[in-house]
Amino acid sequence: LNASFLGVLYVNDSYGSAFHQAIQEAAVDREEGDQIEVKGYTFSYGTNVNFDTSEIELAIKQLKESGFRVFFGVFYSEHYDIIMNLAYEYGIVGPEYLWIMSDGLGATHFRDKKYDVGSPLAVATQGISILQAEGGLETPDGSTG
Repeated sequence: LNASFLGVLYVNDSYGSAFHQAIQEAAVDREEGDQIEVKGYTFSYGTNVNFDTSEIELAIKQLKESGFRVFFGVFYSEHYDIIMNLAYEYGIVGPEYLWIMSDGLGATHFRDKKYDVGSPLAVATQGISILQAEGGLETPDGSTG
């Protein structure tokens, strides 16, 4: 990947905040000269279809202004369409950008999704990744995480 900068878009709840903090700590713990600059952009949790999206839009705008090209999203399925439509609108999706999503999105999120070819969500969804975290596994030093 060879990324030196990572923008983290995360929901401001215990899950999102803890995930963001873990990413920051992992970035700092890297070897000298191989560190990653991490900047977090947060928004409040909302599930209502009509909830105010101004915080999400501000966070997406800040991602755009960061100049970063690699983003990590820590949010839930109900936020995906709003976030990725805005990311498309702000021009931070497509072949020059990499979006990695946490497992808060859910591996089954895309199971029955059908986006029209060329639509903002179709363009924004191409090439994304979902990272599933699993605790309690043994690490190389023998401890469990």
